[in-house]
Amino acid sequence: MTIVLADDVTGAAEVAGIAWQKGLRTVLTVGAEEAPASVDVWVIATDSRSMSEADASQTVAAVCRNIREKVADGVIFKKTDSAMRGHITAECRAVMSATGRRAALWLPGNPTHGRIVKEGVYYINGQRLDKTDFSFDPGFPAYSAVVTERFPDVKTFSGEWQAGQVYFADVTSQEDIRRSLAALPDGILTAGAADVFTVWLEQHAPATQQTPNTSRSSFHVPRSSLLVCGSTQSKTPDTGIPVWPVPQEVYDGKAPASVWTQRVLPEYIREGRGALVLDAGDHQTPDKRKGNGRRRKSPVVLQDVMADVVKSLVDARRPEWLVVEGGATAFAVISRLGWKTFSVERLFAPGVILLGSDSGDYLLLKPGSYRWS
Repeated sequence: MTIVLADDVTGAAEVAGIAWQKGLRTVLTVGAEEAPASVDVWVIATDSRSMSEADASQTVAAVCRNIREKVADGVIFKKTDSAMRGHITAECRAVMSATGRRAALWLPGNPTHGRIVKEGVYYINGQRLDKTDFSFDPGFPAYSAVVTERFPDVKTFSGEWQAGQVYFADVTSQEDIRRSLAALPDGILTAGAADVFTVWLEQHAPATQQTPNTSRSSFHVPRSSLLVCGSTQSKTPDTGIPVWPVPQEVYDGKAPASVWTQRVLPEYIREGRGALVLDAGDHQTPDKRKGNGRRRKSPVVLQDVMADVVKSLVDARRPEWLVVEGGATAFAVISRLGWKTFSVERLFAPGVILLGSDSGDYLLLKPGSYRWS
């Protein structure tokens, strides 16, 4: 069994979609309490990106210990964010320690999305990472585009493996990824974003590979759908459905989630569709490290609020699809709904995945840092 650990649920869905597209029997779970039976690829969402570094390390280590008790021969891949957000090296070390890997190779780039690392500097579509909107990220602002400045404990790979060390290598193309992975010896943990997983899976795909699911369906959201935009990295698409921004008093913590629910519930019941959004452009706070720059106020405090509102709306009228953008928000929502196990139903675009939950509901997930197609 191939096992993937992802620090957020949209990243987990993205790699689950890749495995599914290759014809592999794939299951995504929130946590690792119970190992799925008869699958080729088990993707585990830990939500560790939203934790402190210490808690993230402990959570990932506990998941790995749980996996070792259930799946003795599991091959592990560490899914990381394609814009270097999260506790990447700390989580890699936790996996290494818990699974006996002697070192790790992290390939930060995601070239099919214009995200490359050249001479140790991260670029998105030719622009340095610290010059993009990721410099405003609420949890992991990109103050530098230099990999070793963002992660001082990581080293450029020079051909020798030191025990316990996390290494990185430049990634400007898929060929760079293939070249780096082809030379990996046994006992080395591989970490990276979706492009890295795609190449890695070609080398580690189970022998039971089935006919690839190559067709992509055209994107058409059912009329009865609830869209939840919990990311500050993307703008709400113009879909022609009602849009319900978070009330200022709820955003500021001066009013409970029920105030937002009461405002939108009548229209949602009547129309059966709508979008809950964080209008992050109007909610920014000064960022002292950026001089006169401004940093978006963290939506972390609003994730539980959004989850409560979604739960109330879904209880009142169950949508055909629940559409959620942003990994941390998605995790809060599905945890509030009690959904834990998912199968891949359809792939619309890279990262845009329709999942079927164990409750019989449909969940469409999209990473917040990817544009709407």
